[in-house]
Amino acid sequence: LNTQLRLGEVSQAARAAVGSRLAGSWIDWTPEPVLNITVTGEEPIPALETLAERELGAVRIGYGRAHSRAELTEVLDEVAATI
Repeated sequence: LNTQLRLGEVSQAARAAVGSRLAGSWIDWTPEPVLNITVTGEEPIPALETLAERELGAVRIGYGRAHSRAELTEVLDEVAATI
């Protein structure tokens, strides 16, 4: 439970660091807990890189996603409204 709470705090900090570039986030629990953060674009986000370094391997960053979570949510909302 402590690990889950800690990764929740780290997730909030990561989301704040990436802002509108957030594509997704999730926790892989095995073999060890790792918070995965995916973002749009290839340009590194210094605050996110610093956070990952501080967390000593508990954060994995994936750059290069084509669409942000906000963009995908907007499209899904449009589809739902049409249906």
